[in-house]
Amino acid sequence: MRVHVPPRDVASLVILRAITRAGWLVAGVLLIGTAVLVLDLFTTRGLAQDAFAPVGFLFAQLAALVLLYLRPRPRTAVIFLVVSVICVAGFQLLLFTTAPFIEEVDPYLLNRPIVAMCALGAVTGWAIGGIRWSVGAFLAGELTSVIVQLALGRSVEIGAGPVLAVIVVITLMLWVRRSADNQSLGVPDERQIDEETLRLERERDAEERAAAVIHDTVLSDLAAIVHGRVVLTENDQEYLRENMRRLSSAMAESFVPTASSSVDLGLLGVVKDLQWRGLSVEISGQGSALSLVDSETRTAALGAIRAVLENVLVHADTSSADVFIDDTPDEVMVMIADQGKGFLREAVGSDRLGLRLSIVRRIEDCGGRATLWSQPGVGTTVVLSLPKRGGDLHAI
Repeated sequence: MRVHVPPRDVASLVILRAITRAGWLVAGVLLIGTAVLVLDLFTTRGLAQDAFAPVGFLFAQLAALVLLYLRPRPRTAVIFLVVSVICVAGFQLLLFTTAPFIEEVDPYLLNRPIVAMCALGAVTGWAIGGIRWSVGAFLAGELTSVIVQLALGRSVEIGAGPVLAVIVVITLMLWVRRSADNQSLGVPDERQIDEETLRLERERDAEERAAAVIHDTVLSDLAAIVHGRVVLTENDQEYLRENMRRLSSAMAESFVPTASSSVDLGLLGVVKDLQWRGLSVEISGQGSALSLVDSETRTAALGAIRAVLENVLVHADTSSADVFIDDTPDEVMVMIADQGKGFLREAVGSDRLGLRLSIVRRIEDCGGRATLWSQPGVGTTVVLSLPKRGGDLHAI
């Protein structure tokens, strides 16, 4: 079964819209619950007939909210705000004049239509736009409440409910925006990917041309020399020299990386040399991280990498290896792994100096460390830990 994962920016938009619609649903439930409470408070005091007008304003605001939910556009958002302002004014005016007991029983009931306005959220599909819409709705609702209170000669009070609501909405919008920004940092540059793909295609074409040159010139010349008693004249020698120049030119063309290459040039040279000799090497991770060490450490690392790959080519009985490079604040890590026949380290004879001198000693002398794992039938992995410039790592 294949699972489709949407692009990160699309996923962020989906999350933002889901949060906004959830806010609208909460606002709708809040308005319905407020209407039920108002009707209950009026009914228990024998004033059921006076409850219909304020409840009507609540349902008018709810109708505008439903329209916004069905058609989430800036135009319907403006309609919702206008209707909500009218409903807040009418709702509070009626409760202040016909039901003064509301402030004693449930003072927060007065500001619930404003809380519903604050849930407006990201109408346009952008987190920052959601903050603007919600803050604008909060200011419009509170300004309406202030005007009503002043018109009735009351002391102005700002409700805590709307303030908390707009803070929650702003927090959610900022979280979505921050998450989208963090995700975008991990998205690779498409232009760089295209350039890298083009580089690999050119490199493969150059290798194919070089192979054709070898087949058509050098190999045929060597076959003629080996299988026959050929006496090379001066013209023959010049002909061979010309073929060698053509071969060198073709090989050089395949070795030259483009400006967009993210692999250390020295490492690329080592890998290319081994590839020409029959070992396929895959580089991954931070291919340019070797530039973070000093020149002496880099030289030692390249020598150790070459020694490890030489061992893979000669002893591992495999035609492929992987090189992974990464860095931490203190060091650069290079891991070379193969899936060859492996070996037991204690079984390596004392006369085999490549492992000890070409790899371990070379890395320890520059302040790093080399670690090797190998198992017969599984393969071998070598990890080189290299100190960065100015680092304080010591050999262990």
